[in-house]
Amino acid sequence: MAKLIQPFVFYSEYRIVELTGLTAINLAEFLSHIRSIHRASIFYHTHQFYFEHHFAEDGFNNDFAKWTHRALHEYELAEKLNYIDITAFKSVKGLRKAIIEIIERHLRKERILRQAHEDEVFHFCKSKSFVIPSGPNARSLVELIEALHVIPNASLFFHLIESKLRIHEQTYDNDFSVWIEQQLGMDDLAAAVASIDPYFRSLERVREELLETLERAV
Repeated sequence: MAKLIQPFVFYSEYRIVELTGLTAINLAEFLSHIRSIHRASIFYHTHQFYFEHHFAEDGFNNDFAKWTHRALHEYELAEKLNYIDITAFKSVKGLRKAIIEIIERHLRKERILRQAHEDEVFHFCKSKSFVIPSGPNARSLVELIEALHVIPNASLFFHLIESKLRIHEQTYDNDFSVWIEQQLGMDDLAAAVASIDPYFRSLERVREELLETLERAV
């Protein structure tokens, strides 16, 4: 009996940004909040750039690096925060730990605790998400390709980047590779899709590379 393939269901995630009420005027306060704030805030300040801008604005890849550079003039620290490779982390927990360690090392050798101006206080935010179906379901590789031509960028973000928050104890951390492996049994293709870097380029370019990879398999 042929295997019953569960369809790939496309979703898009739309976000409403909320203030947490937590602020920081210096690195000590900043570090204290980084330790305890909800992971959704860590994710927002390190990932929203890729969805909202998807290009390097003034050379900063995350809000933490931007603030320490502009408000505190901690240029060395800002550079280290800016070059954190968020693609290397399977969870926000690991990313949080890396950020904490960088700030702690900096504070151990920094004698002056610089204060931000009142109008440059860091406001911790988080985003409230709404996930809705956003395209035709796919039961085959051909249908997946057809859908990828028309789904919105918000859906690509959800299945390729936001998925890192949801997928645990799987071979892959994006929804496309998981479905291709588990439902289609195409392990090599799943690995090829997983090798596509969704960061540091436009989502439209990511879509093109994803389609090229899938179409070669067809």
